[in-house]
Parts: sequence; structure tokens; C-alpha cells
Amino acid sequence: MKQDTITQSRTNNDSRIYLRSYYLRLLKHWYLPAAACAVCAVIGAVSYFCAHTIFGPAREYAAGARLYLEFSADAAGNAMDYYNAWTWKDLMTDEEIMGYVMNTLYEKGLTDISQTDPEVIRSDGTTATIENDELILKPGPMDDAYITRARVQSSMTVKLPSDLRLMMLTVTDHDRETADAILEALTGALTAYGDSNPVFLKIRLLEISPAVLLVSADHTGQAALLGAITGLILSIFMILLWHASDDACYEPEMCERRFGIRVLGTLPSDRSRLHARNDDLRSRLESELSKACSTVLSDGGHIALIAADPAKDTGHHVCGILTDILGEHFLDGKCSFYSGDQPADVDRGGKVLLCIPSGRRICAYADHLISGLNTREADIAGIIFYDADLDHLRILYGFRL
Repeated sequence: MKQDTITQSRTNNDSRIYLRSYYLRLLKHWYLPAAACAVCAVIGAVSYFCAHTIFGPAREYAAGARLYLEFSADAAGNAMDYYNAWTWKDLMTDEEIMGYVMNTLYEKGLTDISQTDPEVIRSDGTTATIENDELILKPGPMDDAYITRARVQSSMTVKLPSDLRLMMLTVTDHDRETADAILEALTGALTAYGDSNPVFLKIRLLEISPAVLLVSADHTGQAALLGAITGLILSIFMILLWHASDDACYEPEMCERRFGIRVLGTLPSDRSRLHARNDDLRSRLESELSKACSTVLSDGGHIALIAADPAKDTGHHVCGILTDILGEHFLDGKCSFYSGDQPADVDRGGKVLLCIPSGRRICAYADHLISGLNTREADIAGIIFYDADLDHLRILYGFRL
């Protein structure tokens, strides 16, 4: 019962160390989400600019006018003010109004031609043609696009805001001069219509505003914010995915739990050994390694030192460090070196020390080595955890932060 309690406590401690190590390794990549936010924000802003400015729709200009409708009285003396906005929408396409508008536009530089004529070339070089049974006129000084009846009808908007006697007329077009010309022709047509239609006493023009550029709302900031959020989410997802697929060991506790073999000690990386702030922790780790190896290797016998990293010849390097720590009498003349290989001449009477590097994704290959050694009944005395990042371990253990 007591042994089970000790085992459970040790498992819980290892789990806490593992989680703490995991969070510390995540924090090391804090700059990646920041960089992704900045890059994606720029991409979002540039994409919005290209979509809505460079490749966006053509500019539009709007010209407006206010007209006052004076209705005639019927036989009972009541004003015949039953023309609402929907009625005006139909009336504006009536030939009496639209014909006046088109004739006015013709007088402004467009030539009226018969719909049976395929093309007319004016003296100034401009042309007027018929396409799909619709009159298409190419103006001279106003615009380089064709003017059609459909274009005029689609450009105008009629509103009667609150009073049936007040009309708001708006003309939108991608050319400023064309919008002004259409609005002037429409106001002239409406005043003439008011004079000729007995329903009205008069249609008076109150105000006319020249065409101005319609400025759409600028959403560059929102596009940049959306890009930054997208970059943040994607970068965090990629970091989590990278760490989820990481089978490397970063501290001896993780290594021991991963392989089920005791870790005799930890050897710091060359870079970590150079920093004076790690001297105390390095001394303690070397002392722990010396005590553990003295106990395990004190009975003599051959030692097979196997480095699990197949890409690096680390056996002699690790053995040199061990010699400095343990003394030559433990290893001199009794040690064989192997890198990433299952030695065929492992002496079953000797011991095997596995060298597992810190932070390298070779644990799956290390499992393969251990499986082969177990098959051949080799005596695996323990693991030497080398190339450890002492900066990481110092923060992990809370050692003189």
C-alpha cells in the first residue's frame, strides 16, 4: 500500500513537471503569434485595398435635386395629390418624360438617329450605333462610354420622404459630367411635365446640387483586424500541432517516464555550460550523475555507451564528459562507443548506457533501439540525458530565477 502511494505521488509529480515544461516551451514561441498577427494584418489591409480600390468598382458620382409638386384641384376642390413614390417610379419611364430627357441629352452633344440606321458618323468623329434594338449613343465631350435609355433609367432614384408635394431626385453615374447632364435633363422634363399635365398646376425646381463623388466607408482597419485575428488563430493552432507531434524529451523526468528506464544523470549542452548563471545547477546535476553512476558502475565490467541519435557521433563526446565527472578509473579501457546502432557484440555480462539527447525528435528511434536491446537481453543500466538546456531546466525547477 505504501509503495503504491509513493508510485502514485511520483506519477503526479512527473505530470506536473511535464505540464509545466509544456507551457514553458509554448511560451518560448510567443513571438510567432505576434509576427503572424502583424503579417496577416498587413495582408488583410493590402487585400482590402486591392479589392476595393485597385480592382474595385468604378467611382460613382451623385447629383441631386429637390422639386415641389403643386397639384390641381378636382371638381370638388380637393387637390389631386395621389401620386406616390411608386407611381413616380413608373411615370419616370414614360415616353413623355424619358423622351424629353433623351432629346435634351442629344442637344448636349449627342445625335438623335433613327433606330433603322446601323451607324451614324458625326462630323466631329463621334458615332452612334444600335445594339440589340436599343439606341446607343457615344457622346463627344461628356464621356467615353455609351449613353442608353436603360442607363439613364437605372441612374435615377425618386423619393417622396414625408410630404407628397416634395420630391427628392438623385442621379448616380460613374462620370461626373454625365450625372449632371442627366439630372438637368430630368428636372427640365419634370417641369415641362408639370406644365403639360392637368393634374399639376406646376412642378417647381427648388434646389439642384452638382454631382459629387460618393465615398464608400473605409474598412481597412476591420480588414487588418480580421487578418490579425486569423493569423493569431492559425499560428496558435500550428504551434499546438507542432508540440502535439513532438516526441522529443526536454527534461530527465520526461525521459524516464517516456522509456521506463531510470535516468542516471543529466549532461548540459555546450552552450548551457558557458553561461555563469547556470553554474550552480550544472554542479548539482554533475554531482547527481556522479553518485548515480558510481553506484551502478562500481562493480566493473564492460560498458556499452550507445548514443540514440543516428545523425551524430556523440559517443566519444559523452564519454569524455563522463570521464571528467566520474574519473578515468570508471571508464578507461572498459567502454565501447556506438552511435545510433544496435551493437552486435553487446556483452551480456556488461552494462549498457543509453545516451538520449534533449530536444531532438529521436525518441521513436530510441524505442527501436531499446526494443532490440531487450530482445537480446542486454543489461540496460540507465540513461544519460545529454545536451540538456539548463536555461529551460533552471526555470522549470525554479532554481535561482
